[in-house]
Amino acid sequence: MTRDHLAKDTSAQRAPKAKPVSRAVDAKGWTPGAPLDRAGLTALQRAAGNAVVARLVEERRHTHGPGCGHPDGTVQRSAVHEVLHGAGRPMDGELQQEMETRFGGADFSDVRLHTGAQARRSAEEVGARAYTSGSSIVIGDGGADKHTLAHELGHVLQQRQGPVGGVADPRGLSISTPDDPLEVAAERQAHEVMRGQVPVLRSADSVPPVPQEAAAPSGIEPAVQRVPLHVAHEGDETTGPQDVDSDNEQDVRRFVFDAMVKGNHEAISLVMRRLEALDPQPAYLPGLRTVLSQAPARERPRIPPLVHFIWIGGGISKAALDNVLGWAEKAQNTDWRINLWTDKRSTWSWAASLRVKAAKAIEFKYIEDALDERVAATYEKATAGPKKAYPLASDIARYCILKKLGGVYADVDLGSGTIDLKQTRPALREKDVPILGPLIRDNKSLNAPLRAVGAPPVKGLPTAEQVRTAAHYLLETGGYGNHFIGVQRNSAVMEKMIDRVAASIERMKREDPHMTAEDLHESGPASTGPFALLPLVDEHISSEFGVKSLQAGEHQLFQQAGQQFHAHMQWLTPESNNQDY
Repeated sequence: MTRDHLAKDTSAQRAPKAKPVSRAVDAKGWTPGAPLDRAGLTALQRAAGNAVVARLVEERRHTHGPGCGHPDGTVQRSAVHEVLHGAGRPMDGELQQEMETRFGGADFSDVRLHTGAQARRSAEEVGARAYTSGSSIVIGDGGADKHTLAHELGHVLQQRQGPVGGVADPRGLSISTPDDPLEVAAERQAHEVMRGQVPVLRSADSVPPVPQEAAAPSGIEPAVQRVPLHVAHEGDETTGPQDVDSDNEQDVRRFVFDAMVKGNHEAISLVMRRLEALDPQPAYLPGLRTVLSQAPARERPRIPPLVHFIWIGGGISKAALDNVLGWAEKAQNTDWRINLWTDKRSTWSWAASLRVKAAKAIEFKYIEDALDERVAATYEKATAGPKKAYPLASDIARYCILKKLGGVYADVDLGSGTIDLKQTRPALREKDVPILGPLIRDNKSLNAPLRAVGAPPVKGLPTAEQVRTAAHYLLETGGYGNHFIGVQRNSAVMEKMIDRVAASIERMKREDPHMTAEDLHESGPASTGPFALLPLVDEHISSEFGVKSLQAGEHQLFQQAGQQFHAHMQWLTPESNNQDY
């Protein structure tokens, strides 16, 4: 489940893409433009996929008039305003110290927690377990755990960087969904900071004074600084994985040589980069570098030359089909083939079917033929009844297809751009990290990454340079989605993902034996979307490569196989802004 937040000037954010028959969001109890009472807010939150973000409006009643840009009427003061007018309370000392340590020394002294009955009512009003506005975090029912607090503290840090953008409802509300880069970043950061052991906390007066060291005699090397490298070698049966510090040459060499034997060149590049960034550098580094330069490179197998698309429901749009056919054109005179997956309930117009059949290098496939038995019944429930959960169904289908056949999956709003498939031969092993794409969903989603690099926001149609800048930033910082995935057949990550989805659905069924497709629709972003995939990828990097955490700039070390796609694909197309479903 996502941890929603409430923030000043937050942007309208959108959900993972999968195209249904009807693109109208069904929000029972709320009509666009109608006054938003508590029931309406809850209905809107449910329709938005459990990711409502309310933006605070003026603290006092606003008098509308000509040219103010708002419809006639006044903004109804809600419990949210009352709670945020309260003083709140700082975090308890030990909790604050723990969180500041987990967040690498961040200062949370200004953070105020709002709890109690009124806070819970306000959180219920916006359909959230917790929400954030500036340095105020409001805790609702089910939001008192440390993971949720870490997620909200991530939003505090984001909002310190400046306004987080947004398209306001006439009554001061904006809608966010879990695949917004800032939401994904906050959840991913929460997973990362909460994974380790609780830091050792000492009060200032319990720390003994640091003795002053005499200057090293002339000609004697200073001691190597001990720095945690945040990697671990396998250890043995009794010890298990062992953390590696920079001053332990034996452990560093063991980590590097183990990675060499396994063919994990990404882990080697990462630890060498971290060692080279130290000042002073370890004395053993030149010798280690020499050994690595003489090691033979190990080739990896090429992934199957397949590009998969999914359309379920009916009535594929012209813009979406144009994208798929554009890929088919790029595949001509190569060994790449395009698979267009649908299911036996979906309907296709005669004209669209004719266009597909006339294209070379493209073939219709049935999703039912690729579904893993662990999730087949869930796909059926998501697509068979009167209420559909198409995003979740599409997520399930793509993981199953990729696990069974390998290759590349792309949402239908992604264009081939300038890619040359003849020169695109990504190579991955079954255990390698999937190729992933930057989390760009529509024009509005560009503004958060552009703001992060100090670039001007999008006004009107985005330029190609703005898209490239945003994509580069997201790729460098791990801002990935599940709208583009490349893997080897029998990918370990896809296997883990299918298993995790199946386990998540089973838990939901135990909690609610009468679970409906509407329940599946609401759980999709957290159960099957980026919020589920990205933490799993991080866990996989830790277990398979011994890397406990990635820093900004290091994510690309695990994405080298996708360079051609990243550099040449069209991440925004006319279909990208068609997100109403």
